[in-house]
Amino acid sequence: AGKGKPVRVAVAPDTRSPVQSYRGPAKITFREISPVAREFVATLASTKDLLLLVLSVTPDGRPEIRVLKDDPVSFPMGSTFFMNSGTVPIGLRFGAQSFDLAPGESRLVQADSSKTNFVQVLRDGSSGKEVLFSNNWAESPGQRTLVFLTGDTSEPPKVKVSRISEAQPPAIK
Repeated sequence: AGKGKPVRVAVAPDTRSPVQSYRGPAKITFREISPVAREFVATLASTKDLLLLVLSVTPDGRPEIRVLKDDPVSFPMGSTFFMNSGTVPIGLRFGAQSFDLAPGESRLVQADSSKTNFVQVLRDGSSGKEVLFSNNWAESPGQRTLVFLTGDTSEPPKVKVSRISEAQPPAIK
């Protein structure tokens, strides 16, 4: 809010919004523009760190905001940050690594960013782990990638994978 007055910021689902100035501390409220009109509320401390606010719905339907640092140390170039913003556990294979993410969990992965990495997104099914998504992702030491995974209890199982890559600007000589 600017001097106590609300500031309107529109953010499309599964995308990064433009960077907004923030001086904090402040209570921030996002209101869903839909018939449900859920409110996502967070109290932010005063900081100069770049923050990433991730709005999601918990498995019990409660809206929540996760506040993550979005700086070069917490989320460096050459890394991939996976976040399960869905309501079911999701399994991942990324390069040589395999791990599970519960709803709301996230993991920063440092893979070999100089090559293409094979990725699989899995979910527990009636006959074990089912592959819901697979692809080859080109990686680069000068890029970082944010991946939102959104799955639910639908049958047949499905998942939405939103991948946002950010490249480091080239050095000026």
